[in-house]
Amino acid sequence: PPAPAQLILDLRLPSLTLTEGAALEIDAGSTGVPFRNLTLYKYKWSLIAKASGQTVATKDGQHVTFLLENADSLQLLLNVTDPTTQASTTGTSNLKVIPRAEEQPPLPTMSGSCAPFKSNPDSDTILSCPNLKPVNADGKPSTDEFIWAWRITRTGENQRITTQLGKTPNFGKLPEANYIVEAAIGWKGPPTSSNTIHFLSSYLVVSPNNPPSAATTAAPGPSPGTPGQSPSPRPTGSSPGAKPSAGSSSTRSPAPGPKPATG
Repeated sequence: PPAPAQLILDLRLPSLTLTEGAALEIDAGSTGVPFRNLTLYKYKWSLIAKASGQTVATKDGQHVTFLLENADSLQLLLNVTDPTTQASTTGTSNLKVIPRAEEQPPLPTMSGSCAPFKSNPDSDTILSCPNLKPVNADGKPSTDEFIWAWRITRTGENQRITTQLGKTPNFGKLPEANYIVEAAIGWKGPPTSSNTIHFLSSYLVVSPNNPPSAATTAAPGPSPGTPGQSPSPRPTGSSPGAKPSAGSSSTRSPAPGPKPATG
């Protein structure tokens, strides 16, 4: 039989440098799959050790979380398949997991997950992840200081990047559009490669069909009438307000906090 057709998607996965014990939470809606088509496809994610080619972990589903337990240079791979036609495509990026010194305490982790966001253009967009809760290595809730750094990138041709700090940032009134949302959570300080415990890569739909101030509730998919352009953010660097690159790389760099992976 002929080989299945190629699924035409421009997938863009984040390239990151994080530390042992950090977690990457990612939604396929942040990778370039058109929001209106998210529920049509099947998703398989893999972490592959670059040196050996061995698969470290796999997960299925639109929204997954990987705990990066061991220092290594990894490849993040996403395979997207249309179950009707069996057409598929694959996107990759680099994840560098740096070791923690023996004298360093283990990182806290975040229990739970953070659903995609939605908001209304006539109300302020306030983002938050109420189901993400910090937990110490002993499993008890952590009372340490955590600093959240957010970046939202408007998709499409007119890319605009906005950054905020805080657990529940208010981005004000945003125009009707689709956005990529990235958030890094830093332990005892602003997030860097060595203290980020959780990195979120998700999306936001701003539409008049959404209720006001609904950014803290789940958005399983866009409401009818939301813009349908596929996201293709290309910010470079890790500084707030980085300008989008004009290149066509298949990866993108992180929000404020962890440095981009370099190999």
